[in-house]
Amino acid sequence: CDGIDGTAANAVFVDGARGNDENPGTMSAPKKTIMRAVSAAAAASPPKDVYVSKGKYDEAVVLAQGVSIFGGYDAATGWSRAQANTTTIASTGSVALLAQNLAKPAEVQMLSIVAQGATGNLSSGEGRSSTGVRIVDSSGGVTIRGCSISAGDGAAGATGNKGEVGAPGGRGGDASGTTLGQ
Repeated sequence: CDGIDGTAANAVFVDGARGNDENPGTMSAPKKTIMRAVSAAAAASPPKDVYVSKGKYDEAVVLAQGVSIFGGYDAATGWSRAQANTTTIASTGSVALLAQNLAKPAEVQMLSIVAQGATGNLSSGEGRSSTGVRIVDSSGGVTIRGCSISAGDGAAGATGNKGEVGAPGGRGGDASGTTLGQ
């Protein structure tokens, strides 16, 4: 037993408070950002998991083949894990977490995932969307467990075209009777 929830030898560690992306990603020398840890975990053979210490990570995250991400750790207390250790991905874009073309299973646990509001329009004029988690063509399966997911506001659509002039109105009715304005 290595003393943590998980297997330290099969993981890349992330601590936004004291990590450095040039570090190897061990418990004692963690990475600073989740994406650099995902890249290191994917480069390992076999791929490793990513264990993330509590805190706010201002980045969008893209999952890699065979790499799972587990939040809720606290590096300051020997990498203990608890629901109270809030680990937040606060995306810098309108998609916070993307899983695309994953043929191997991936899991995401105990993260607060927050996407920024969308900006701009599609070529059709529709406003772009904000998406907390986007999973595309991932036959391996992606499990989301114990996470809170929030999307930002969608962008406003383009201004519509001016309407055409309406048809002429019909003849009005004839007045009858008298009123004295009372």
